[in-house]
Amino acid sequence: MKNTLSSPNKYIVFNTTNKTLVEKLHSSVFAFIFSKINGWEFRINDTEGIRLVEYYTSKVNWWSSDWKEIDGVNGRLNLLNIDDNDIEILNKVTFNSTYKDCNIVHLYSGSDLLNYLNIDDLPSLNEVFLTLFNIEDEFYDNFISIYEKLIMEPHLIMNVDDLSHNESKKLITSKIKEGKKIFLSGGESKLVREIKTKFPRYQFKSITTDTIKFDDVDVIEKLQVLSMVYQIHLMVKSHNLVICNRKIDKFIKDLHIGYNKIQYEESKELYEFN
Repeated sequence: MKNTLSSPNKYIVFNTTNKTLVEKLHSSVFAFIFSKINGWEFRINDTEGIRLVEYYTSKVNWWSSDWKEIDGVNGRLNLLNIDDNDIEILNKVTFNSTYKDCNIVHLYSGSDLLNYLNIDDLPSLNEVFLTLFNIEDEFYDNFISIYEKLIMEPHLIMNVDDLSHNESKKLITSKIKEGKKIFLSGGESKLVREIKTKFPRYQFKSITTDTIKFDDVDVIEKLQVLSMVYQIHLMVKSHNLVICNRKIDKFIKDLHIGYNKIQYEESKELYEFN
């Protein structure tokens, strides 16, 4: 993706209306790439649900509200349900011609936007994500202390929330018996207690909050949100993962280059990243 110089006072404002935290982060990456391709400044208008600016910071000023101070022409581009009629507008020449009189274009789009962008040299989506979303300074040291413990002694990070209690216990037990150090993302407190009871000398690490729901748009309790933020970043930064969670697997797959799909217990799909 070639870096196009941003046009002064030209803003693509991505609107995160009614999205979960994972959906906001996932779709923001592609909205940012779309903005860069067209040479417009990128901003996020985030007024509902979990507010990204409370948990993330960035050198990219997506959090700035400077666009609200511009007395100019506003446009709107809804790509939430892209069809053949929308594809042409994604062409750089067509987009800039269509919105040539606008200072601000309000963009509504989802995580499928990337499928329709014609990009010769796609950047690393992992790097784009980590450029856009750094954990806020207030929480960063705590996150790093967790992360460093997992890389000093390499751990297999597992999020298997789509498996039943017994399926999860069986899979985790098999990985422990293979000699792997496990960090469990998500999961029930009961499951963690049972694993620790079964392997009392094994240092089993986890972040568990039984009420955490990656598909909940109304989560506002700070500890729950921080738990999600930490878990997402651990999965994004790690290259040693096992995931069985339909709420997050597409997001994690898009941000990692290599993974294997494994059929588990006939009806469940696991993704192994390495």
